[in-house]
Amino acid sequence: MLRAETNLAELEPLLAFFASFVMNTDVVRRIMRWDMTILRESPWYNELIKEGIEQGIERGIEQGIERGKEQMLLHLLSHKFGELDSAWIARIEDIPAEQLEEVFVLALDSSTLQELAAHLDNLSSPAR
Repeated sequence: MLRAETNLAELEPLLAFFASFVMNTDVVRRIMRWDMTILRESPWYNELIKEGIEQGIERGIEQGIERGKEQMLLHLLSHKFGELDSAWIARIEDIPAEQLEEVFVLALDSSTLQELAAHLDNLSSPAR
């Protein structure tokens, strides 16, 4: 019915959009013959894409900073205590991002890996 009325035909993409909230997208596409080209040309779609890209870049920067902190901590530990085994590397990679700077200071203050391990155990214990 929408396609038969020229002044209503442009509502089809809008109807398909809302239908996708309650139905599987593939089903909506088959029923509506949803043309993504029309949606891609809309300013709203472009705004959503722009926002998604910005969020992706922001998240990528956060992950890069976190990974850089992990690498610096691993470098510090291997420089201070010698080559690290895979268990230590995994342990460092498992440290939550918000604790990496604190662990870096603990690493500087520790005389041995065993001392650092004790600090890390205290850091991750629920009593803290």
